[in-house]
Amino acid sequence: MNLKDTYYKLISYNNDGETDLFEIDLLADHPVYDGHFPGMPVSPGVCNMQMIKECASLAVRKNLIIENISVCRLSAVMSPVDNPKVYIKIKNDKTADDSYKINATIEDDVTVFMTFKGELKEK
Repeated sequence: MNLKDTYYKLISYNNDGETDLFEIDLLADHPVYDGHFPGMPVSPGVCNMQMIKECASLAVRKNLIIENISVCRLSAVMSPVDNPKVYIKIKNDKTADDSYKINATIEDDVTVFMTFKGELKEK
């Protein structure tokens, strides 16, 4: 299930030749926040991983799935109320077997909320 346009809105996408940068607005009215947590919405880690996967798929223009996660570190609480605008930064390296080694962060101008390292492959 894609979360684009329900959980988050993609504002802009740029590539500087080395890093893909996605500007994201988190959408506080997504139903996941009704239970995570009522009155104090917190972005679930699994939804954040899905955002990274969707952005990586957009960057390489292929439908990717997560094959392996070596690091998934939640380093700060991310909330669509307190942090409505975040950035996803992705560096990817294509491997010989047509998978992609991904290094990604979700951050705003001050805080890194999540660090992700893993391998994605075409679905």
